[in-house]
Amino acid sequence: MSKEDAKSFKERFTNLKFNHNFEQALEKFKKLILDYKDKYKSFMSQIWVKKGHYLTFLKYPESVRKYIYTTNTSENFHRLIERIRGRMGGFFQSEEVLGVNIVLQLTRLKEGKWKKPIPHFKASEYELLQLHRLKFRNLGPDMNAELRKAEKEMNDFLNEYKKKKSDSSQKYKTN
Repeated sequence: MSKEDAKSFKERFTNLKFNHNFEQALEKFKKLILDYKDKYKSFMSQIWVKKGHYLTFLKYPESVRKYIYTTNTSENFHRLIERIRGRMGGFFQSEEVLGVNIVLQLTRLKEGKWKKPIPHFKASEYELLQLHRLKFRNLGPDMNAELRKAEKEMNDFLNEYKKKKSDSSQKYKTN
């Protein structure tokens, strides 16, 4: 995306995270994607396929959304591993050494910084547990039907995308 479009897209997307309702935010996100689809077809198609994932955090209690929305925790962990790699001369001698360092860092975090739960998660523990139970209650025959439905939707979308791509390449060849 151009700098101007990327800035505008990011601002509009950032405003979506302040919605209180997942469905309303998803509708607005769909409109945002459609606003840029003509200019950035491939990129917007990729976003469209996973559109629900970008706003999943809105399904959780407001008090914990900011922790789910960011990737700070994983980025900080990776930064720790990178710091160790730097101290070891720029690389790990083997995958085993890397594995040992990952386990050591996780253990240190669990015994230190991560030992106390984030108060917002503790306060929302019951609600989060209920959301988890609802999500996984229907794992059975219905899930297979859901998976088949999702696979069909993906194939239909992919076929439509390929057809549009083929049509546009045919126009290019004839011109």
